[in-house]
Amino acid sequence: MLNFEKLLKSFKNAFRGIYHVFQGEQNFRIHAFLAVLVFILAFIVKVRIGEFITLIISISILLVLEIINTAMEKVIDVIKPRVHHYAAEIKDVLAGAVLVGAIQCAIVVLFVFIPYFISRLSNIF
Repeated sequence: MLNFEKLLKSFKNAFRGIYHVFQGEQNFRIHAFLAVLVFILAFIVKVRIGEFITLIISISILLVLEIINTAMEKVIDVIKPRVHHYAAEIKDVLAGAVLVGAIQCAIVVLFVFIPYFISRLSNIF
């Protein structure tokens, strides 16, 4: 049987986790802000549904990477005194994963929007 109280509590915990990441991580706030701008721009230029879905997937992956990065860094910080000297290297690798995701996301955004901007510019001139 579905326990709605337990389900509600799990959603509450998940939203609290996202809130903690938003409050504590500048990069997450930057990515979230840029995501909002991208979605606003997508509505303004009326991107096709497939392009919009691609934007959603790319941005979601980036935000998830940032959340995982934050969680893993906190775990490393908690156990750091007992951990191998690789702790800093692990954090660097996690940050690198976020960077790769951010670059991929930026490339997708450019590939989606550049044709719209070229089309608008060609109509002006």
